[in-house]
Amino acid sequence: MLVRLVHCTRCIRFGDEIGGFNDLGTTGRGRSTEIGTYVDKMLSSELSGNLADVCPVGALNNGPFAYTSRPYELLSKQSIDVMDGLGSNVLVDYKENNIMRVNPFVNEEINEEWLSDKSRHAFDGLKRQRLMRPLIRNGENYAECDWSDAISLIRSKVEKVDGSQIAAGIGEFEDVESILSLKDFLNSLDSYNYEFRSGSSLSVDPTFRTNYLMNSRIQGIEDADAILLVGVNPKTEAPVLNSRILKATRKGAKVYVVGGGNDLTYEYKHLGASPEVLQQVSDGTHPVSAELKNAKLPMVIVGRDVLARTDASGILDTLKKLSINYNVVNTANGWNGFNVLHRNQGEVNALELGLDLKKKVDQPKVIFLLGCDNWISPADVPKDAFVVYIGTHGDVGAQYADVVLPAAAYTEKSGTFGTRCLI
Repeated sequence: MLVRLVHCTRCIRFGDEIGGFNDLGTTGRGRSTEIGTYVDKMLSSELSGNLADVCPVGALNNGPFAYTSRPYELLSKQSIDVMDGLGSNVLVDYKENNIMRVNPFVNEEINEEWLSDKSRHAFDGLKRQRLMRPLIRNGENYAECDWSDAISLIRSKVEKVDGSQIAAGIGEFEDVESILSLKDFLNSLDSYNYEFRSGSSLSVDPTFRTNYLMNSRIQGIEDADAILLVGVNPKTEAPVLNSRILKATRKGAKVYVVGGGNDLTYEYKHLGASPEVLQQVSDGTHPVSAELKNAKLPMVIVGRDVLARTDASGILDTLKKLSINYNVVNTANGWNGFNVLHRNQGEVNALELGLDLKKKVDQPKVIFLLGCDNWISPADVPKDAFVVYIGTHGDVGAQYADVVLPAAAYTEKSGTFGTRCLI
């Protein structure tokens, strides 16, 4: 690796300009120059995988992919990242039936040419516990069966209950088409009991898309001169979006944070963690009110944790008032800087279809779980309920199922994620 090094310092400049970390640097002079981490310090960043992409000579490699195959042996397919709510464009490289690596696909409007480490390496989970055939519970174990037998069993259970006793849960990685098919299926059974399994219900009105989208678009972050982060940590929730905010600060934008005081890779003013702070800012009694008032293109980014609070409706009302008072929403120049940052694509897809994410169902008799593997506990599944799991892997959700139906993973099907198409 040292022989290949050409001292171009691309990795160092990426860390400083895009990643917001200064863990890499040079030591020595002339022929003795070396690039590495500083003493007693390790490279720590959610964007570190991009270092292999910017290295022109292969001195830095993608560890899991290195030496496993030749690039000319791979086939590629453009796709959408579902590991956060950003919708980054990715290129999936595969060999036969195995995904070998996931790289960013250039899209200047969304992720530019960068990708978070979680999105880059999460495909390893697709190789384990994959569901290939329908399964029916037999005591503590499962037995393989034909599709016709599984469908017949489900039909016999559904026909014995009323539509109000049927419920469905939606997982984090589901595309619009899959959610819509489940919704239409339940509606045909006179059931409207579907919810998004995310640990807590959201106070979001899906009637207007401006209530839950990035209204300024991701590129708009670079135009903003004042950014208010409310209950969100973009460094961990959407690292690529955080690099956009870093770029905006380099252009002179000021960042204000209400919530936890985290390392965001750039300077910001921490206003506190109480909702009362937002009320003071909105009323003009807070010291930063004047700074927001003077901003030409102010922006607010609201995190998902805010929407899950019991007092979420009050906070959102305060933010809407703040948005009007400080021209965060300005019809005169066509600027809408009110943005909501979600943590996964499935949640956005459910909202796009107008699903009420606050609805909860008590004691259902039949439950359909569409890719629900997180935020499920035994208390959520009544003992006498008949559970059908539709998913890709034998994960947590499948353990509650009486019938398991295999499905295609997000890397294997065409679909719509948010407002973007998966090719």
